[in-house]
Amino acid sequence: MKVVHIINRLIGGGAEVMVPQIHREHLAAGVDSWILSMETGDDRGTEKVVSFGERLPRWKEPFRLRKLLRGMAEESPIDVVHTHLTQSQMFGKYAVRGLKNRPALVTTEHDTSNRRRELPGGRIFDRCLYRGYDRIICISDGVKESMEDWVPQTAGKLTTIANGVDLRPFDALNRSVDLKETVQFLSVGRVIPKKNFGLAIRALAGLADLDWTYTIVGTGEQTGELEELAKSHGVGDRVRFAGYCEDVVPYYASSDVFLLPSLWEGFGLVAAEAMGAGLPVLASDVPGLAELVGRAGDTGVLLPVDDVGAWTEAIAAILKSPQDRVRLGEAARVRARNFSVEHTAASYLNLYEELKSE
Repeated sequence: MKVVHIINRLIGGGAEVMVPQIHREHLAAGVDSWILSMETGDDRGTEKVVSFGERLPRWKEPFRLRKLLRGMAEESPIDVVHTHLTQSQMFGKYAVRGLKNRPALVTTEHDTSNRRRELPGGRIFDRCLYRGYDRIICISDGVKESMEDWVPQTAGKLTTIANGVDLRPFDALNRSVDLKETVQFLSVGRVIPKKNFGLAIRALAGLADLDWTYTIVGTGEQTGELEELAKSHGVGDRVRFAGYCEDVVPYYASSDVFLLPSLWEGFGLVAAEAMGAGLPVLASDVPGLAELVGRAGDTGVLLPVDDVGAWTEAIAAILKSPQDRVRLGEAARVRARNFSVEHTAASYLNLYEELKSE
């Protein structure tokens, strides 16, 4: 089977991390898997990645895609084209029209919301965007429900396949009851309003009398604003902005609690990684994250996206109990096994086989 993934770029987190992981799993399973990236210089250290070679004007990208797909199809027929993120979803389905033998056309919807939903005509745009796809994979039931509500015409094409992460780098991490005085909190993600890191800073600032540090790994437009927020709340020396990091495993290994106060999430790959590393997770009670963390309260705590007091209270409780941190973290590590990249890759492959036989 020959599968071609099309994605905007491979620099960043979320889909940009997951697609190469799925790709490597499929290569190991004997699939003729390829990634077409519309930016240069990003191969995530894997084979069979083709980039444009230069950043093109937007209007030229579908033509370049068509040319590359034609060349790949001439070597051997393409069975599935799988697009990820808006730009690739838009251009990929038109590029496929240039092929003699039409492959199955699949896309993955990675979030429960997008900026288009706040714009006039956004619903019409998305209705056109998803038209022509054979299947639309939703990375959580929350994303599926959101899609059914936003574009009801897609309902018959939707299927849920939960995202997965490579848990192998975390297998060697061992945790025990740690009575160290300073508790280290961690967040990973783009520093943008959606991630709501300001809420975590405000909540922690209410506990200035306790011993903690907070590290945010990632870059984004809000970095300067949040640095000023931490300073204005008197905790500027305890909140660290680490910037972008290719390998975040050392941060997970040295931290005690993971915070993800996002306004919305389709799934929450970084939360799954944190759970795999044995960290308890304090996360927003939103679709996607709620499915990942679970509502039983045995792996972490789900909290309102806009209640600083509730976050302060939950953080205080976990700060004061190292035994609870370890207990929740151990349960989180077990639950994370339900979201392994191996399971996701196998589910994708089953879907491809199903489409191929139709």
